[in-house]
Amino acid sequence: MFILNLIKQRAQRRADNKRIANDARTDKEIAISNRYTGFSLGQIIDLISHEEQKLTNLSIFSLRRKPQRTFIAGLYRAKRRIAARTDIQRTSTIANAPVVLIQNKKAA
Repeated sequence: MFILNLIKQRAQRRADNKRIANDARTDKEIAISNRYTGFSLGQIIDLISHEEQKLTNLSIFSLRRKPQRTFIAGLYRAKRRIAARTDIQRTSTIANAPVVLIQNKKAA
């Protein structure tokens, strides 16, 4: 029983360590995303393509690959936030569109 408990504890500890590492990576992505949400959609797309090009030029054994992937994931998160913000702005300006359609139907 003692060995079984040790195995369970080790598995639990590994799961906790993975969760903590995943949370830390997500926190880094959110911090990067917050830093770049002031950019326009075109600027962020250009920046993403530039950073992905830098990632492809890195060696497989480079220690910069993992932070570079995290940075690119944060940029993609910022891109989604910017796109969502522009969608909200676009839909808020089209809020009167159904009234126009109803008026057009009455005229026809």
